[in-house]
Amino acid sequence: MKPFARVTMIGWLLLAFSVVSMAQESPPTQDLEQAPVDEELGQAIREHFLSRLRAELGLTDEQMRSVTPLVEELERVRTRLRREKIRTVRALQRGMEEGAGDAELQRLLDHLEAVETERLGAEASVMVRVDEQLTVRQRVQFRFYAERFRRNLERRIDDLRRDRRNSGDRSRHAPRGPATQRP
Repeated sequence: MKPFARVTMIGWLLLAFSVVSMAQESPPTQDLEQAPVDEELGQAIREHFLSRLRAELGLTDEQMRSVTPLVEELERVRTRLRREKIRTVRALQRGMEEGAGDAELQRLLDHLEAVETERLGAEASVMVRVDEQLTVRQRVQFRFYAERFRRNLERRIDDLRRDRRNSGDRSRHAPRGPATQRP
């Protein structure tokens, strides 16, 4: 499989983990009491994802012991890099608003590109190591599962955003309702 296709597949799969880790990041205005709820939600999503992955691919206990830490490792790296990307984009926005010089803006652009390159490299590295743990048939199933998971996740996120817009809720947390209870 070509490296780009491998990165794309793991990117789809790990989109879910990005959503989990984004939910766990606390914006400055969020109450600190909400953090444990976010961690519980993140843990529940991870457990659901991994159990579905196991069932869909028919993974053995040994394969799960090998794959789970790889996915969790990538989740940590992606969380760190996403935070760095957000900081850099904000610095670029401030620089533009405050009239920063071309050299400073270029330095920030270069850093932003380096962060994205590091993310792609981490995804490709993990996908190679995940593939080493799977049979050929499991790798094919993994790609199908990742695509279904990505589409389902995107649909649910769109539903939640639409529900929030319709309800006028601008808070960080999605309202409880039919969109969050779909199978």
